[in-house]
Amino acid sequence: MPTYLGASLEWGGAWQNRNDIGLEDTRFAGSIFVGADTFLDPLYGAYGYAEGGEQALYLFLGKPWRIRR
Repeated sequence: MPTYLGASLEWGGAWQNRNDIGLEDTRFAGSIFVGADTFLDPLYGAYGYAEGGEQALYLFLGKPWRIRR
């Protein structure tokens, strides 16, 4: 069963007004994820953490949706 492991580091922010943009208002975040090609379909799991204690946990079974044109 092929398995995959990955990670990400992110840094950024979002502002409503251009004049509000500043380095002091940015956030750091990161995530780790694992995937496997199971007999059912691909299985993905991930955990993310951001400054300020924000956390997320994901579990997904199946192929990602794709819009065809």
